[in-house]
Amino acid sequence: MKNKNQGDASFATKRAGQVMRLLRLKWLTLLRIKKTPHEIALGFAFGVFFGFIPIIPFQSIWAIGLCWVFVGSKLAAFAGAWVSNPVTFTPLYTALYFVGKLVLPELALDSPPFILHSDWLDWDFIFDTGWKLALILNTGGIVLGVPAALLSYFLAYFFVKKYQGRKGRHTAPLLSG
Repeated sequence: MKNKNQGDASFATKRAGQVMRLLRLKWLTLLRIKKTPHEIALGFAFGVFFGFIPIIPFQSIWAIGLCWVFVGSKLAAFAGAWVSNPVTFTPLYTALYFVGKLVLPELALDSPPFILHSDWLDWDFIFDTGWKLALILNTGGIVLGVPAALLSYFLAYFFVKKYQGRKGRHTAPLLSG
């Protein structure tokens, strides 16, 4: 009889392979957007920047809005905003909090009283800690988001230019946006 846990390693390996294939497919989709390398890289960088800002329902909207103003790829912006996703949410927002706390130490929340607060529905508690937490997270998001966006611009530009040069600029791209 087969042990129930024997399949776990092969399942994890299989799942990791599926995730890698999905990431590769999404990367190829990004490379094949029918735009210039600058437009794709700019859109991707806008998306990455707003992915670091904790405005979850509006990250893609802001990134796509900037693409309309600065002529970037809206599809690349949407893809870049997914730097903040259900898998990366916890480590990303933890990093945003700690960086924001370093920049704004006077606003740092006392962890034990904050966590052990018994009345989470107390409006004074919500407003007192909510604005501090939002300011700390947004500050951390800007501090980490700017270098991440700059790095993502140059990396995306390099790889898109290389891909388009290798494939020839006149090949029929799969997507526009």
